[in-house]
Amino acid sequence: MSVIQVPINASAIPTEDRGKQRLRVAARSGEAIASTVVDVSSGQATAKVEIDASGAVTIAVGPEHSSAADLFRRNTPTVTVRPQGREGDLVYKVNP
Repeated sequence: MSVIQVPINASAIPTEDRGKQRLRVAARSGEAIASTVVDVSSGQATAKVEIDASGAVTIAVGPEHSSAADLFRRNTPTVTVRPQGREGDLVYKVNP
């Protein structure tokens, strides 16, 4: 099981709007999808998603009310990351 830490920078969202909605951060590796929800009222957050992965992982971010699978079907921001390191000691680094 890999733990992928996804830094979220919500500083572009006006301060008064940040606490109105939380964000769902989803990770997909092959057919497996896992997600977590983070609060960005401070303007910054780190989502920690656990997923069984050994290759590339695609990450999507969107509104909390969306399902994890929907985030990959909608027009939401995504990024694909590849692991660094050796088998058994893989690290996924996601830039904000």
